[in-house]
Amino acid sequence: MQVPVIEPDRNQRLAEYAAVGLLVILGFIYSLHFLGHFVFPNPDFVAFLQIGQQWLSFRIPYTMKRAPLFTLITVLVGNFFSTPDRNLFGTELYNAIMLPTVMVLIYLIGRKFLGKAALWVALLACISPWMVRMSSQPLAELTLVALFAATCLCIRSHIKWAYLFAMLGSIARWDMAGLIPAVALVDLIRNRKWPRTIMMTALASIPFGICMIITWMQLRGQAEGAHYIQVLSKDRTFELAADLGFYWHNICSFFNAQLLQSSPSGQVRSFEALNSAVSTVTGLLLGAAFLAGCVTAVIKKRWEIIVMLLAGVPYVMIHAIYPYRLSRFCVPAAWAGLIIAAYGLVTFWRWFVSKPKPKFLIPVLQLIAAIIFVLWAVRIAGILWASKNTGTLTYAQNRCPLISQLTLISVLVVVAGFFVLQLLRRQKPSMGWLIVPTFLVLAVVSNAATTGFLMGDGQSNANFKRLGLWFLENAEDDDRMITTMPGWLPIYTGLPIERFDHTGNILPRDAKDFPAFIQGCGKRNVTLIAWDSRLAGAPNDRYYKLWGLDRIQALGAPFLGRKADRIGPCQLIHIISEGSPKIAIYRILPAPGN
Repeated sequence: MQVPVIEPDRNQRLAEYAAVGLLVILGFIYSLHFLGHFVFPNPDFVAFLQIGQQWLSFRIPYTMKRAPLFTLITVLVGNFFSTPDRNLFGTELYNAIMLPTVMVLIYLIGRKFLGKAALWVALLACISPWMVRMSSQPLAELTLVALFAATCLCIRSHIKWAYLFAMLGSIARWDMAGLIPAVALVDLIRNRKWPRTIMMTALASIPFGICMIITWMQLRGQAEGAHYIQVLSKDRTFELAADLGFYWHNICSFFNAQLLQSSPSGQVRSFEALNSAVSTVTGLLLGAAFLAGCVTAVIKKRWEIIVMLLAGVPYVMIHAIYPYRLSRFCVPAAWAGLIIAAYGLVTFWRWFVSKPKPKFLIPVLQLIAAIIFVLWAVRIAGILWASKNTGTLTYAQNRCPLISQLTLISVLVVVAGFFVLQLLRRQKPSMGWLIVPTFLVLAVVSNAATTGFLMGDGQSNANFKRLGLWFLENAEDDDRMITTMPGWLPIYTGLPIERFDHTGNILPRDAKDFPAFIQGCGKRNVTLIAWDSRLAGAPNDRYYKLWGLDRIQALGAPFLGRKADRIGPCQLIHIISEGSPKIAIYRILPAPGN
């Protein structure tokens, strides 16, 4: 009986499906491991949710700091659930789904000019520590990555869709507005159809333009505030080197986990010089590869990469001007930096392989690299799973217990996936069957070491949830609490937002000291004050000043060793002292005769 032969093109299709399946599986392994990981996620979520609710009520929001697209997502995804935290859980689940989606998009972009390496570049981009963290936070970063990648994917063959995704990006967060002129410029260079380009650009710009008009009307005559435009107009800076450092750490995370951490006593320092050398070398290689990729892309008219540059450069520059340096801001563009650098490396490698050389040279280089990768991975794994008695900083046991299981599963899936793909492609065994798996193991372990430290145990600021549960169990029916995090308490308790007020709503210019603040509480029917330590030690923080937290600093007395049963008309009734932040709850006593 003759065995049917599988056609080469069918093999290729099976390999493509398997590659996509591998990325989807890995994406869900990472994102679902950390679904709901943070008891108290990023505080910005409440602002997104409240503004989205106003849009869906056909009201212009009180502030245009948050672009509308993601705010609407936070509200709409909550409709699929019925618990008090339905919007929070829905948004976290949405971002968990977005991680494998982004992996696939990056792969589809890269396979056009990276070939088989595109699969591993997509994997490296999306298991980086900050990408994993954003997949478990209810924030807009992964939506920005998805829209940026979709724009680049469509730029060559589906230009109308590229305009659509660029438009959506511009109203997902304002710093992504550069996608629209980037698409327009590439469209004009390629097709030279001025009328169509102008029309499409104008249509794509309408939502962003309307939002900017509303913003201008809201901010007229307001010098102070937390809107990005107000911050930039008052406190702008230019720290490009600091921002590029964030990109370097993010992109090179699969190399840069420290080979040996210093102990608390500072006794273990033998690898500090090596750590510094590794960081320097990877930084130089990344910069050289990125520049090579940029030049090659322009010469060969790789329009996907050209759009990345046209949109990515202004994005990076805007955040270099923004006075607050946040690593998460690099996530929407870091993947593009990695794919451009990978293109530079792949181009160099193809040129190097094509040159005459001794036959044994490449196999020897690959063997040496594989040995280095194995030793490197073993060293980092020793830190990742170090025992508590070593005195070193242990990620798996002291920081994030989930990371051990995640690392083992990911290593097994990645290595097995590689060999399955090789078999589907009917590749002959070679040194590549050794060097690629060893490199992937190193990448997974190195990223895991940094991810474990970054994710922690998810308990940071968890006391705000305990505050909500205390209120639910102990507050009287007519109690109203003022706190710095009022939007989170309805999420934790299911109570109406009207039961809670924001400290900053009693404006510092109207109530300049503690007695005036208490009077303001009376006017707003506030009966309980929750003082928290989250910003207590940061008097120069913008929000500390905007909310006038100096007026109530005396309420932190219980945590300063002072007698604090009664401070003015405020009676201390409860303390939450374990975990973070420290919280003291006071009841405002009625004035004598009332």
